[in-house]
Amino acid sequence: MNNRTFNALKYMFIIVIGGFVFGVDAGIISGTVKFIRAEFMLSDLEVGTVVSAPALGAVIALLFSSKLVDYLGRKKMMILIALFYLVSAISSTFAPNYATLVLARMLGGMAFCSLSITSMYVGETAPSKLRGKLVSMNQVMIGVGFFIAYLINYILILQVSDNSFFFSQENVWRTMLGSEIPAVLVWIGLLTLIPESPRWLMIKGKNREAQKVIELMNPADEVESVISEIQENITKTDCNTPLKQQFKTLFSRKMKLVLIIGVGLAVVQSFSGMGAISYYAPTIFEQVGLGEKNAFLQTALLGFISIIFSLIAVGLVDRLGRKFILVIGLLVISACHLTISYGFNNATYSITEENIAKIEKVVDTTPLQASLGTVFHSDIEFKQQLREYYSERDVHLYEGAMIKAFVTINPIMIIIAIFAFKAAFFFSIGPVMWVVFSEITPNAIRSVAIPAFALIASLMAFFVQRFFPWQLATFGASDTFLLYAISSGLGVLLVIFILPETKNKSLEQIEAILVGEDLIPQVSDLDLGEMSKGSVK
Repeated sequence: MNNRTFNALKYMFIIVIGGFVFGVDAGIISGTVKFIRAEFMLSDLEVGTVVSAPALGAVIALLFSSKLVDYLGRKKMMILIALFYLVSAISSTFAPNYATLVLARMLGGMAFCSLSITSMYVGETAPSKLRGKLVSMNQVMIGVGFFIAYLINYILILQVSDNSFFFSQENVWRTMLGSEIPAVLVWIGLLTLIPESPRWLMIKGKNREAQKVIELMNPADEVESVISEIQENITKTDCNTPLKQQFKTLFSRKMKLVLIIGVGLAVVQSFSGMGAISYYAPTIFEQVGLGEKNAFLQTALLGFISIIFSLIAVGLVDRLGRKFILVIGLLVISACHLTISYGFNNATYSITEENIAKIEKVVDTTPLQASLGTVFHSDIEFKQQLREYYSERDVHLYEGAMIKAFVTINPIMIIIAIFAFKAAFFFSIGPVMWVVFSEITPNAIRSVAIPAFALIASLMAFFVQRFFPWQLATFGASDTFLLYAISSGLGVLLVIFILPETKNKSLEQIEAILVGEDLIPQVSDLDLGEMSKGSVK
C-alpha cells in the first residue's frame, strides 16, 4: 500500500468514526431506560420521548444541514457536529430532571446528520470501485459503537450496588451516559487532521487547495484526470444553485423514481424495527423472561453480531450488488419478525406458588396471592395486573424479574429470531440504504437530496422509538412485531419492482437510468458557460 492510498484510507477511517460515536450514543441509552423511568417516574410515552429525542433533533438539524454543509464545507461541519455530541453527552450525564434530559438528548440528535454528511464526503472522494465498501464502513462503525455501548452497559449493570455512588440504581444511568464523552473528545481531535472535500473546494474556486488534497490521495499520474473529471462535473451541474431551486428539482417529475426509492427505503429501514430492537434491546429480552443481567448480556452479544454482518456486507456489497442484498435481507427481516410475533402470541403468564417463590427475595410477593392460580394469555393483561399491585417505580425496576418468574414461552426461538434480524439488518438495509442514497442522487442536487432522505429516515425513526413502549403496553409484543414484519415485506416489493441495480455503475450512468439525460437544464436557467465561469476559476 503506497502513502497516497494509506492517506485516503486514513481520512475515510477518521470520518466514519462518526458512525462509531453515533452507535455509542444510540446504544448506550438502551441500558438506562428502566433506571431513568424509575428515577423520574415516567410514563410509556415519556420514556419514548427520552429515547427518541435524538431522532427529533436529527429532523430539526437536517432542515438546516444542507445549507450549512455547503457554506461551511464538509470538514468544519463534521467538527461542529462532534461538538454537539460532546455538549449533549455532558448535559445528559448531569441532567437534573426529565425536561433537561430530553433537551440534552435532542441536542445530540442534531449531530445525527453526520451519517448523511459522511455519505456525502465519501461519495465525493472515493473511487467508484471502492465507493460501496467505504460508505458501508460507516455502518460497520455504527455496529462497533452499538457493541461497545452494550458492553459498557453490561459491565456497569454487574456493578450496580446501593453502596456505590457511581453504580447505585439512582446514578448508574448517569455513568452509562458519561462513558460516551472520551470517544467524542478523541473524534474531535482526529477530525482536525482530515482535508476538506476537493470537490467542495473547487466549487468555491479554491482549485490549488483542491489539487493538494487530490495529490494526497491519488497516484501522481491520475491527479490531472481526477481534477478534469471534477471540473467537468461542476461545469455540467450548477453546484451553486440556490437551495430553493435544488428542492424544486428534487420534487420535479423527472425525479419521481429517485424520490420513490429514497423515501421508500428511508421508511422501510425505520419500520423494519431496528429502532425498537437497538434502543430497547434489554427491555425486549426481559419480555422473553431472561432477567436483567442475562438481558444485558444478550444485548452485548447482539451488538457483536452487528459488527460481523456489517463487515460481511462491506465485502459483498460491490460483488453481489445492492438489489440482491436488499431483497435477501428484507425477506429474512420479515420472517424474523413473524417468528417473534408468533412466539409472543403463544406466551402465557402463570401466577403459582412455585413461581411466586422465585421472586420472594426480589420484591414483596404478598399482593400476588390475590391472583394465585391465574393464567394470563397476553403480556398486556399480565402487566396491567402487576400495576394494580405495585407502584410504578417497583414495576419499572422489577418487571423483568417478575416476567422471568411467571412466563411460559419459547425463548430460544425468539432470541434466535432477534439475532437473525440484527444480522440481516446490518448485512442489508442498514449499510446498503446509505450506499443507494449516495448513488441515486444526481450531482446537481446531492447536497439537498441525501439530507432530505436522511431527514425522512430520522422522522420515521423518531416515531418508532417514541411509540415502542406505548405499543408494547397498548397492543402487546406480538402485534407490534407483526407490524414490522408487514413493513419489511413491503420493502421487498419496493426493491424488486423499482430499484435498479447500481453495482459498478458511475454516478452519471445511474443518473441517466433514473432521471434521463435532460435533468441538467431543469437545475438552473443559467447557461453552461456562466455556470463554468461561476464554478470553476
